[in-house]
Amino acid sequence: TDSDTVNCGKDRPDIFLEAARAIKTEPKDCIVFEDTIKGISSARKAGFITIGFLDPETPQIHDDIKEAAHFTAFDFKNFLEI
Repeated sequence: TDSDTVNCGKDRPDIFLEAARAIKTEPKDCIVFEDTIKGISSARKAGFITIGFLDPETPQIHDDIKEAAHFTAFDFKNFLEI
């Protein structure tokens, strides 16, 4: 599933909801891994568990991502270690 499938951006939860529908799973039982504040916020509002990635290239938004997401990680390896 991508933004072309749902004809909107990640500022709306449609892409995440469509992905959950595709795997026949409720949002509350899904984890969204996201590196944008808009994506994290819309997924969280739709009931998904959110993991915000803290990209070393954009440290200026790390605090906002930490506030928006349920959990944060620097990469998948870091997340698995947690």
